[in-house]
Amino acid sequence: MIAEIEGALTGLKAATGIIKALFDTAKEGAVREKVMDLQNVMIDLQTTVLELQARVLSLHEENVSLKETIKEREIEIEKNKEWDQAARRYKLVRLGTDAQFAYSLVDADDTPPHYLCPVCFESKKKTILQYAGQTKRGSMLLKCFVCKTEVFSDFY
Repeated sequence: MIAEIEGALTGLKAATGIIKALFDTAKEGAVREKVMDLQNVMIDLQTTVLELQARVLSLHEENVSLKETIKEREIEIEKNKEWDQAARRYKLVRLGTDAQFAYSLVDADDTPPHYLCPVCFESKKKTILQYAGQTKRGSMLLKCFVCKTEVFSDFY
């Protein structure tokens, strides 16, 4: 499309040159007036072609931007699908008598039992709670080293 516009511009320039030559050699005033009218039409056409060329460039840039946005959304959708599939393997469980919760693996296959941080899990991150000691009453302290959440468990 841009090549065609450039070809049209080249043709318009050539026509303008011919008109100028005719204008310079014209003897009669009526011919000069018609040549001037024709020159004005040619100038208007050149302006229109340049405007179209700018619009084509703008549309091309918009098209590239939209394609990038679509690609980003497709990647985001794929990540969400992967997260949903991984998240289905866990369920929210109570860790003992207190209102302490974590996500526990339901579909264990060959994966060792573990708990995931509930805060990170809600942010679509799988962060395993790590043993960080015991309380005086015998509960285990489990800690997320990413978000610093602490969960007490009566069992592990």
